[in-house]
Amino acid sequence: MISVVRISAFIAAFSLAGILFAILSLISGWPVGIPGTCTLLAWAYLSQARWKRLERATGKEPGLSERRLWVELAGYSAVTAHLAAALWLAGADLRLGSGNWLAVDSWTLTGAAFGISLAFRNTRHPRDERDTAIANGGFRASYGSLLITLVIFAILLASQDPFRSASDPSFQIGNVLIGLGLLSHLVGLAIRLGYYAEDARHQCLEPDFDD
Repeated sequence: MISVVRISAFIAAFSLAGILFAILSLISGWPVGIPGTCTLLAWAYLSQARWKRLERATGKEPGLSERRLWVELAGYSAVTAHLAAALWLAGADLRLGSGNWLAVDSWTLTGAAFGISLAFRNTRHPRDERDTAIANGGFRASYGSLLITLVIFAILLASQDPFRSASDPSFQIGNVLIGLGLLSHLVGLAIRLGYYAEDARHQCLEPDFDD
């Protein structure tokens, strides 16, 4: 239960940051993609330093695979929320050259999230069977959530057609589909972190027969 609350609060915090980036960009008329990238980089650097310190002190901090998941979750939470807010606030004006920086900011944040995630990939630390099993569980959850949201979206389009009054419905539908893909990725990341938390809890409950 604690892990669910922690992961949910983490997603909410970085999603709020993504929404604020979109609002600030519209209000100020200035791009916020670079400041947003710097924010993600700073958080990743400080978190990595903290994890290393606590690992040396206790040996119980997240492993490399789990750390990368936290970094990915931070970046893609901000990206997904930014896209949703930008689409809600600007609609078809989310295009490049529409007089705002929302599209540029969206692509900048997406590139930053992807790049930071790659920077945390450690090819010298191969995944063990636990990592593989957890990754497979996350992929199943991601694909399942994508299928469910696509079916719901298709039914909504067929029955209500919420974009019938939009100036460019195909553009907005395309962006919604991108958002659903990002959302499904978030679900997979969150599920994988939940599995790691559950595994850590079980390890703490196991008796130590070495004493």
